[in-house]
Amino acid sequence: MVNDLHFQTDVATLGEEPPANDVLDSFDTHFTTAYRACIPASSTLDSLEAREEVTPGSGSVPISGSKVKGVAGTLAAANQNLPDAATLILKLRTEAAIRSGRGYLAMPSPKDVGFLTTNGRWLTSGAFWTAIQAFAALMDDSFSTAGAFPANLNPVIYSRTRAARSEDPHAFRVVEGVPSTPVRWRRSRTTTP
Repeated sequence: MVNDLHFQTDVATLGEEPPANDVLDSFDTHFTTAYRACIPASSTLDSLEAREEVTPGSGSVPISGSKVKGVAGTLAAANQNLPDAATLILKLRTEAAIRSGRGYLAMPSPKDVGFLTTNGRWLTSGAFWTAIQAFAALMDDSFSTAGAFPANLNPVIYSRTRAARSEDPHAFRVVEGVPSTPVRWRRSRTTTP
């Protein structure tokens, strides 16, 4: 499973974009503990990946980097009876009232049916919901990188389509992360026998 987030950099005057490893280190410090609290101990956070978004069709080569993690989740899940395809949708809200300004994360399954109500919604009490709310609270946070080329990273919803059409803006600042209680099914997270 892959979760993608976009960040827009604010660099110092005449500064350069920060190296991917500096972005990854700052992201790791800010998000990893809260993310691991949302996934069961039977799941592993393999790696963090960073990739620069360049203007589509520009011919520019994006920089990228990765950071191996290999750490287990910290959510205590008593049973492993909920499939990987069962997911919680974390809405990423912006103030833009257009389709390009909407986003979400399909969180990994907590794998325990005990986190559901009897009518098939996410239980809004207990360890999973508490962890999800703590992670959601980070979605509008800006944070800084260290290193030779420091920058502020601001969470955004990025529209590749608007960027390709040279429409400004093509990134919309995330102002809130909102967990949704209906369980969603991600067929792409299932395996064929």
